[in-house]
Amino acid sequence: MISKLELAVLFVEDEETILDCMGIYFKRRFRDVYLAADGAEGLEKFREYRPDLVVTDIEMPKLDGLEMSKEIRKISPDTPIILTTAYNEDAQVEEGKRIGVSAYLLKPVDYADLDGVIATLFK
Repeated sequence: MISKLELAVLFVEDEETILDCMGIYFKRRFRDVYLAADGAEGLEKFREYRPDLVVTDIEMPKLDGLEMSKEIRKISPDTPIILTTAYNEDAQVEEGKRIGVSAYLLKPVDYADLDGVIATLFK
């Protein structure tokens, strides 16, 4: 797995319990962890910190994960983005592919699956 000292991650999730639990997961694995409760806050933190990886929910208030990802792509075309969703929506998957999202994971996110995706992205 990736050394804790190597990467910074931005995790964006509007459900507080998931944000807290996944925040703990990320803090155990990454050098720097930035948390945001919606897409607008996530985009602001991305602009400020320029993390190595973004993991975001799709369905959120203010700015959804797809729209936030589009804006991130304008700033940094190569930053890996992993989308998490409770729904397997073909339209969202197609839009994510068009944007250049790196991976999709269904909720509840399996930590082993997430570890595997991250390891693949940063080998």
